[in-house]
Amino acid sequence: AKLSKDGWVQCVLDPCTWKLYDEHDNMVGLLCFHIDDFLFAGDEENPVYTNAKESLRKAWEWSDWEYDDFKITGIHFHQHADGSISLDQTQYLAEIQSIWPTPERRRDRLAKVTEHERSGLRGLLGALLWPATQTCPWLAAPISLLQSCVTTATVETVVKANKLLVKAQKCSQPITI
Repeated sequence: AKLSKDGWVQCVLDPCTWKLYDEHDNMVGLLCFHIDDFLFAGDEENPVYTNAKESLRKAWEWSDWEYDDFKITGIHFHQHADGSISLDQTQYLAEIQSIWPTPERRRDRLAKVTEHERSGLRGLLGALLWPATQTCPWLAAPISLLQSCVTTATVETVVKANKLLVKAQKCSQPITI
C-alpha cells in the first residue's frame, strides 16, 4: 500500500519490482526487493523520484543505505563514475563447496551415487543455478544437463558437477551494464 500511495507501480511480470513514472509517463525510478534487501535506481535530478525515495526512507526503520559499492543476494554491485554498473559473483562462487566422493568411490565412475551424494549434488547444482541466472549465463546449459541426471546419477555425474564448479570459480568475471 505504501509503494502504491507514493506512486510506484508494481511490475506485472515480477511482483518484487516496482516502477515510478513522472507526469510525462517517463520512468524515473525502479525499485527491486528480495525479503528485506531493497535496490533503488533512478533519476536523482527528478523530484518525483527523490520525493518517493525519501518518503520510503521515512516510512520504515532502515540500516544504513549503501551506495555505489555493496553486496546484495550474493552479488557484488559496483557503480562506476560513468554510470555503468558491474555485477560480480566471484566471491559467492568461491564459497561454494565441492562434494567429492571418497577416493575409493571415485575409482568406480559408473557406480550409483549414495543418497547423501545425491543430496549434495542437488545442493551444488542449486548453488550454481543462482549465478547462471544472474552473471554467468554460460552455466545454464551444463547445469540443466546435470540436473536431468540427478535421479540416475553416478559418481561420474558428481565428478562433472565438481568440474563445472571449478570452471565457474576460475572463469567467473563481472558483467557490466
